[in-house]
Amino acid sequence: MPCPLERRQLAVPVVRRHDLPREALISRVAPIETGAWEFWDYLPGPGDVAMVLGAGLGNEVSTVARLVGPSGRVYAFEAHPATFAHLVRLCQVNRWANVEPVHAAITDRSGTVTISDDESFATNDIWRDEGIEVDACSLDDFVRDRDIARVDLIAMNIEGAERLAVDGMASLAPLVRHASISCHDFIGVEEKATKAYVRAALLDLGFALRERSDHPHPVVRHVLYASRMSSAVSVTTARDAHSDLGQRSTPAHAPDHAGAP
Repeated sequence: MPCPLERRQLAVPVVRRHDLPREALISRVAPIETGAWEFWDYLPGPGDVAMVLGAGLGNEVSTVARLVGPSGRVYAFEAHPATFAHLVRLCQVNRWANVEPVHAAITDRSGTVTISDDESFATNDIWRDEGIEVDACSLDDFVRDRDIARVDLIAMNIEGAERLAVDGMASLAPLVRHASISCHDFIGVEEKATKAYVRAALLDLGFALRERSDHPHPVVRHVLYASRMSSAVSVTTARDAHSDLGQRSTPAHAPDHAGAP
């Protein structure tokens, strides 16, 4: 199915919630946060192509945009309209021509989903009955539409929708060098307990995985770091992961109406 997103000039909607002071939007002089969990396994470099899924207010985008430089490209996906408005403003203020903000939720199929409208942007997800209808797109459809030939890093933090995202990237997977995916089992909500499912899916797609299971922070303990088999040593074997495949036999989808150290 074609991705419904148009390549159009972005306009910043009027925002009356989640307001930020102007100085919070200006990041050119802020330190580059290379110690964040997203970059533990791979640090982007000049000319890289990166995708930030769940870009939020742009903290990770700020770092990646400067690391990849003018010759690189960053696709920054954010589903919530108000949060997306701030992301667009951040890119405009900093004149990041190498960043393309994308107003969409990433799932396993293109269409629409409903995202919640919490006071805190960090807790919005697509698993509740009420909220705001937004465009959704699979990574396969997005990459096919953009003719993207490679992706050096995917940084994913999408509040439980990561299992849908990996189901929608079968064609993209051979083009991806590295991915850091935040699974949300630590929250203790059933629909966000995704680590076993995502681990098995990534191994099926040919990735080697690394984990930081002894890290003191629960968020970091539930991040999966994926690399192509040819360039990394797997610390999780396919045989181990196949014990989890039963959890993948019936893919979980969002309803039809539908940050870490």
